[in-house]
Amino acid sequence: MSRNWDEFGDGPAGTSRDEPYVSMNYRGEIVINRQIYETMQQPEAVILLFDHADDIIGVKPASPLMPNAFRVTEKGDCGHRRIRALPFARKHEIQLDGTVRFQTPTIEDGILLLELRHMVRSTRTGHHSPRSRRL
Repeated sequence: MSRNWDEFGDGPAGTSRDEPYVSMNYRGEIVINRQIYETMQQPEAVILLFDHADDIIGVKPASPLMPNAFRVTEKGDCGHRRIRALPFARKHEIQLDGTVRFQTPTIEDGILLLELRHMVRSTRTGHHSPRSRRL
C-alpha cells in the first residue's frame, strides 16, 4: 500500500534562549527576544520600514525623539521587548488571526529584517492561524 505523507515542517515547539526569536500578533505587536535586542544594541526606539516588492518589514534603531519612532518597551521579566506597531500593520494591510513567528529574522546593515513570506503560526497561541498579507 502506498502512503501519501505530509511532512511537518515547523520543527519542535519552542525555541532555545540562544536562538533569535521575533513574533507579531493580531494587535500589531512585534516581540523580540533578548538576543535580537542586544544584537540591535538595545535601542530605545525604532523606525519601521517596509519593502513592498519582497514583503519584508525592516526594524531600524532610532532616537525616541524622532517623530516617526516607535518606542521599544519591556515585555515581562524575561528580556523580551515589544514594539506596538498597529498603525504600521494597518497601513500595510498586515492582518493576523493570532500570533506568528518569523522563521528567518536577520540583521542586515543594522536593520532587523522580518520576511512575511517566512512566518509560521506560533506554537504558543493554540488554535489561531495566521492570515497572509493581502496582495
